Amino acid sequence: MRNFFGRFFPKGKYDYQRILRKYSEVLVKPTTNLEYLSKMFSYLLWKSMRLYGVCLLILNSDKKSFIIRSGEGVGESMIGQSISDDSPLFNELLATRKEIDRDEIKKRLASPNLSKEEKVKLDRILEDLAFLKSVILIPCISESDYFKKPTLLSVICLGKKLSLESYSEEDINFLRTIANQSAISIEYTFIFEELRKQQEQILRSEKLAALGTLVSGIAHELKNPLTYISTVSQAMGSKWDDKGFKEGVMSIMPAEIERMRLILEGLSDYSRSKDIKLENTDIIVIIEKVLAVLSYEIKKHSIVVERSFPDPSQLIVKGDKNRLSQVFLNIIANSLQSMETGGILRILAGIEGNSASISIADQGKGIPEENLSRIFEPFFSTKESGVGLGLNLSKQIIDQHHGKINVESSLGKGTTFKIILPM
Repeated sequence: MRNFFGRFFPKGKYDYQRILRKYSEVLVKPTTNLEYLSKMFSYLLWKSMRLYGVCLLILNSDKKSFIIRSGEGVGESMIGQSISDDSPLFNELLATRKEIDRDEIKKRLASPNLSKEEKVKLDRILEDLAFLKSVILIPCISESDYFKKPTLLSVICLGKKLSLESYSEEDINFLRTIANQSAISIEYTFIFEELRKQQEQILRSEKLAALGTLVSGIAHELKNPLTYISTVSQAMGSKWDDKGFKEGVMSIMPAEIERMRLILEGLSDYSRSKDIKLENTDIIVIIEKVLAVLSYEIKKHSIVVERSFPDPSQLIVKGDKNRLSQVFLNIIANSLQSMETGGILRILAGIEGNSASISIADQGKGIPEENLSRIFEPFFSTKESGVGLGLNLSKQIIDQHHGKINVESSLGKGTTFKIILPM
């Protein structure tokens, strides 16, 4: 970033109109990367105006505070610190819709007719200015209908100039323009973040709904091995010296425990919700866990699962096992639901070039041609109780893994999903 901006900031007096022409497009370009955006603003202002320091405060509505997201010069040491959003500083910026100048605050404090309440407020503002190591504050205010009322989103905090010159009217006009333009980008990141949170809430609802339909089957599948282990433990005292009993336990119990482990780990992988984390992940292990979680549904519908996996049975990709578990559980569960009268579910996994290829083919009722192009759309569902986000979110997860997901279907014959993931 420093090399990029350095080409445009020669030493000597700077032409602010030239800055605006160069960076207007960058400043108003929508971005979801608030960290990059804030760093860019801080560095641009610090470099172009030659300041001792600059930092950017950004609203954190969850914590009811403004947090310093970036800084340069003396402002760099301030990153991460915060000020409560009920500070008189922010009330003043929002009420006046204009900058706060430390020298102007000092002049107001020197007035002989100042009320006690006003003096307390101005003293608090000076304290915050000192904390921020700043002499000028510029507000970034959104007037958008999205926030339902004028909202202070960010504050640009500027320290003294290296030349020790005062800020000119030209400086202030430039800063106001920068603030107005930056408000657009900051507002976009706020809206995007809110949409992301809403999507996560819907995803949790979708996952809970899916787990709700599976919970009785999962309980049934866990009950059998638990009953076996309980029975064995009660008989061990009197029968452990029996060679046949011991051999039976040694051959059966490890398999029952492994089955429980697969079910519980598969359930855990599906339920977790956190930031995507790419690491070496075995797709075959994920599929086996998902099949274990769905084992009751498979038996209930008299479905035969045919596997065709590579030998050795490993298929390693750079992936997030929790997110990929969601994908395979969504798709396999849909396949099982489509085979109401039983059938064969074929899962074929292998290598195509530099990618892992996984096909999931059912013998269900199939998808009408007019719906086939819409199945990945959000909120599109042919099920009465469906939210219509399972396949949409599955596609998003595969996209995050730089993979592809395709579907082919014939009415009355079945549906095949094919997933391609880079290895």
